[in-house]
Amino acid sequence: MNFLKKQPGESIVEVLVAATLLVVVLSTAFISLNRAAQTSINVENRIAAINLAREGMEAVRNIRDTNWLKYSGNKREKWLCLDSVASPNECTPSSYLTISNGYYLVNFSETANRYYLSEVAGADELDIPNDSADRESFRLYFDSSNRFTHDDDFGANPATAFYRQIEIVVISDDVCGTDGCIEEKMVVTSRVGWIEGDSTKNVVLETHLFDFYQRDEY
Repeated sequence: MNFLKKQPGESIVEVLVAATLLVVVLSTAFISLNRAAQTSINVENRIAAINLAREGMEAVRNIRDTNWLKYSGNKREKWLCLDSVASPNECTPSSYLTISNGYYLVNFSETANRYYLSEVAGADELDIPNDSADRESFRLYFDSSNRFTHDDDFGANPATAFYRQIEIVVISDDVCGTDGCIEEKMVVTSRVGWIEGDSTKNVVLETHLFDFYQRDEY
């Protein structure tokens, strides 16, 4: 009886083919897992960015509503009051500060239990790809309570990959004709950008906040 015999070198070829197939399969699996991980990171960062941008808009709304309550005797004149943590009653003097067109940071004060705006003078629209001089002014950090903040606490708070900028444009329109009824509104744009590997991402949300008090007509 004749038996087939392997030719010299066939075993080595089989091993090489098997090894090649194994490498291909493992490489494909690794690439798929890596892409899945990157997608997961991107989704996680985007959700965080959307929430940060939404928080920025709601913070400005909270400031407007707080002004209405705090200065209830003069809502129309002081709804745009720019109180600060250091001087929470800046709207009391005749020369009080008001929210005007510009770029702002928004932080939450646990002591006062409210949000505060602070303007970044001379800033431009947040542009993550370009290393602008004022970009770091909008960097977000984690505080001791794991809350996002713009305060680095003299280096004690770790930096995050996120930047947030609040742009406010105040617009006045005479909506009552000869009666001189002025309707004021704030156009609030909340921008959040972040660096993800070698790419940059951004989320932009916008809302319009109105002064509805003391209107003669609607």
